[in-house]
Amino acid sequence: MEKIYLFSLLIFCILLLVLLSIITTSTKVRTRVPKEKQKIAIVVSGGGMKCAYSAGVLMALGEKLGFPEPDIAVGSSGGGASLLYYISKQYEFGTRIWTELLSTDKFISLTRLYPIFDMDYLVDVVFKQQTPLDINKILKSNTKLFLSATNYETGQVEYLSNDGKVDIFEAARATVALPLVYNKKININGGEYVDGDVASSVDINIQKAIKEGATKILVINNDRALPNQPTDTSLYWKILSFIASDPIRNAIKNNETTKDYVIPENIGMFYIEPSTATTISAIDHNQDDLKKTFKLGYDDALRNYKLKEFLK
Repeated sequence: MEKIYLFSLLIFCILLLVLLSIITTSTKVRTRVPKEKQKIAIVVSGGGMKCAYSAGVLMALGEKLGFPEPDIAVGSSGGGASLLYYISKQYEFGTRIWTELLSTDKFISLTRLYPIFDMDYLVDVVFKQQTPLDINKILKSNTKLFLSATNYETGQVEYLSNDGKVDIFEAARATVALPLVYNKKININGGEYVDGDVASSVDINIQKAIKEGATKILVINNDRALPNQPTDTSLYWKILSFIASDPIRNAIKNNETTKDYVIPENIGMFYIEPSTATTISAIDHNQDDLKKTFKLGYDDALRNYKLKEFLK
C-alpha cells in the first residue's frame, strides 16, 4: 500500500511540473534589460504654452530628483526648447522663462497680425540675452539630444542634435517655427525647416528614442485630453492643412496616422501628464496661468513615487 501511495505521489508531482511548464511557456514574460545595459530616454510633447507643464517636470527632475542626464532626450516645439535648459542644467533659467519671461506681448500678441508668436524674440532676446543658454554644456552633455523639425520641402521629420553639426540656437528656432502664426522657414545647413509638431508626434518621437537604443522611456505629455475630444489646436491644424503646400499637408496627415505603433515588449514605458485638468491653452501667456501650470508639472514629478522608482 505504501509503495502505491509513493508511486501515486510521484505521478502527481510529475504532472504538476508539466502543468507549471505549460503555464510558464504560454505566459508572455516582459524581458528585463540588465541595469548596466539600460538606456533611459525622455520624450517631451509639444503644445504651445501648455509646455509650461513639461518644463515644470523637467526642472523638478534636475533640481530635486537628481536625474540631470538621461541617455537620450527627444522633444518637439516648446517641449523641445525646454529640454535645452534641462540638458544644460540651467534650472533657474528654465523656471524663469516659463513663470516670468513669456508672459509678455513681445512674445505673443493676438492683436499683432504678424507674427502672433514672435519666435525671434524667444530665441534672440530670451535665450540669448535674458537667460543666456549655455551652448557648451549642451554640446558636451552625455545626453544625446534630438529636437524634431519638419523639412519644408519634403514634409519629413528630421532631428537636429547636439552633435556639433547644427547651431543650437537655430535648432531651437526651427523646432518652434509654427507656420501661419510665426510663418518663417528656418535655414539650417541648406535646408528649410518649420515646427517639429507638423511632422512629428509623441508616438513618432518615441520611435526615434527606441531607434537610438532606449530601453526605458519617460514620456511627458503636456495635455490631459479625454478620448476623442478635440484639442484647442484642432482648428489651427485644419486651417494649415487646407492652405499648406502638399508636403506639409501630407506631413500633418501622416502625423495623425501614427498612433497604432506598438511599443516592443522589452521597452519600459512611463507616462506622466497633468494630474488635474488644466485650463491653459496653447496661446495663453497669462503669467498666473503659466505659473500654475509650471507648478503643477513640478509638483506632479515630486509626488509621483512610481516615477522615482522608474528612474532607478
